[in-house]
Amino acid sequence: MHEIIPRTETQQDFSDPKVRSEARAMYYSGVVPTEIAAALQIPFPELKVAVFGKDGKGRDARCWFAMKKRRDQELGSPNRSTVTTYQKTKYYFLKQTEANLLDLVRKSLAQFNKDGTLLYTMPEIKQALEALSKLDSISRIEAGQPTQIVQIEHGLTLRDIDDQSRDGQLPITIDGESREI
Repeated sequence: MHEIIPRTETQQDFSDPKVRSEARAMYYSGVVPTEIAAALQIPFPELKVAVFGKDGKGRDARCWFAMKKRRDQELGSPNRSTVTTYQKTKYYFLKQTEANLLDLVRKSLAQFNKDGTLLYTMPEIKQALEALSKLDSISRIEAGQPTQIVQIEHGLTLRDIDDQSRDGQLPITIDGESREI
């Protein structure tokens, strides 16, 4: 008999088809159930029943464990489904890893502000920040966003100066002196 654990305010409803589908995709891509429950903030006992069935051993033909096992036997692993699942979930995992690295740095800085000691050495924090920067760039590329904001400013070309002098927009100021061309 399964024990009933009351749902906390931060947990998602596992009966929601979208949450259930995301959990299934994560499981099929090789993520262990404990990590799925933590990442999606869903109750582990409910997830365990979906993964291993009511007997808890994966013998139920409708449980994810049995379906994944059948799929892998039929198609061989890795297969197209695994690659598709990976592509659907990799952005999520990049963001989760970024959050973990940021949490590591925040905890270390909080400890430093509290009593002047660091949880990690400065080289370790520097490595975490460098990894965070690289992961941010990768996740931006995955999302189709720019990785760097670049603003290009350029001065006047000789052609611009010539055009402006003909239009009567000159004199211009060069190095603090007003000159007419």
